[in-house]
Amino acid sequence: MHYRKFWNAFSGVGLSCAVLSACSNPVVLTRPIPVSPTAVPTATPVRTASPIPTATPVPTATPLPTAVPTATPVPTATPVPTATPVPTAVPTATPVPTATPVPTATPVIVLNPTGVAVAAQGTGCTTTATFTASETGYSGTFSAVSNDTSIASVSPASGTGSFTVTSVTTNNGPPGTTITVSDTHGHSMNENVTIPICLP
Repeated sequence: MHYRKFWNAFSGVGLSCAVLSACSNPVVLTRPIPVSPTAVPTATPVRTASPIPTATPVPTATPLPTAVPTATPVPTATPVPTATPVPTAVPTATPVPTATPVPTATPVIVLNPTGVAVAAQGTGCTTTATFTASETGYSGTFSAVSNDTSIASVSPASGTGSFTVTSVTTNNGPPGTTITVSDTHGHSMNENVTIPICLP
């Protein structure tokens, strides 16, 4: 159809120039050779790629709750009771008793002198000595006894207050002895008898 229109158009132009003889450059028209249109091959449709299926998301694993170990309760320490302080006992000072002054005993029987010295027999020294006994408010008799008759003797055995001591020992020197003088009330007193060493 296109070919035909194209031909008709050019045929008309040639005819006008031949008739009018006014074309300066006469165009020789040739009948076009009809050209069969080349068939454009139909493009092979590109196969639409099948859509890649969307991967089903893997569900996130729900984390298991970490088990928190129950703390073992620490036993509360039983408080140690505070020891009640024992009050220090203040000892009561024992009052020191005031010493009762010991009165100087006034001898019931008074001996004068309180001791005599007699030499041993055979030494050439004095072998006898005298002493007296008295007692305030007393008018009775006194008795005298030697406590070791192997050393000294006394006479009289009973009297109003005058007594004589005589040595018996032959040992020139100690020991001595005592003479006990008593009244009838149970009071007594000792007369000391010494035997000194005799140096004639």
